[in-house]
Amino acid sequence: MMSIDPIASKKTSPHYFFYIEKSNFIIKIADNENEILEAQRLRKKVFSQVASSFNQNDIDADDYDLNADHLIVIDKTTQNIVGTYRFLLSDKVSKHYSSREFDLTEFLKLPGRKMELGRASVDPSARAGVIITLLWRGIAEYLKITKSEYMFGCSSMWDLTSEDILSVCEVLIRKDLVSNVDVKPLESHKPKFNLNTNLSPEVDEEIIYDLIPTLVKTYIHVGSKFTLPPAFDSKLGTYEFFGYVETKNIDPAFKKKYL
Repeated sequence: MMSIDPIASKKTSPHYFFYIEKSNFIIKIADNENEILEAQRLRKKVFSQVASSFNQNDIDADDYDLNADHLIVIDKTTQNIVGTYRFLLSDKVSKHYSSREFDLTEFLKLPGRKMELGRASVDPSARAGVIITLLWRGIAEYLKITKSEYMFGCSSMWDLTSEDILSVCEVLIRKDLVSNVDVKPLESHKPKFNLNTNLSPEVDEEIIYDLIPTLVKTYIHVGSKFTLPPAFDSKLGTYEFFGYVETKNIDPAFKKKYL
């Protein structure tokens, strides 16, 4: 019998709702308990593939889900949820997921509503490129109806050494992708290296850029900046990069396509 976390089984009414049909798919905000549970089940399925020790439950659920809006993409041919994202609005929550690893004090002082993105998941059996495009259509719609002035969140980098991560940091600096907003890892999540801003001439930018996950590259294309150093999750052995984009600075190509 499937075990369900009591947190996850509580019905969550969305703060904001929309419903869009695109070809064989529905893009919407989950508005009932079953949809949220299926989204959490998909998250567990996806995260367990990259970290077998992720958790021992049948779903991925936490306290943040209660105050979140859950973006879902439904395949109309199967009625299955094939993609999901979680949104947390700065005026609807007392604490953000990113604050588990970073001190967000200075960032949250910036004026305007802030929208945290997280728990991005695409069903491995789905056409990832198509679903990612549909998810971004949903992100853009939510951004528009909430009038959020910032999007932000943590991006995980798995199976990389400290040396790889240091090289990634150097490439982000070279490509002018680093923000000067003071967001630093908590003492408990400091990385296992000291960031040296004297860039090494031996670093091959293209080779290192290939190490960056596709999702993070998408954030870069949207116009995101990142803070350094990243945080280190010792439990999962992953590095987490804090990134954000101000709505007015979103890449024009993204605005034209989605907004």
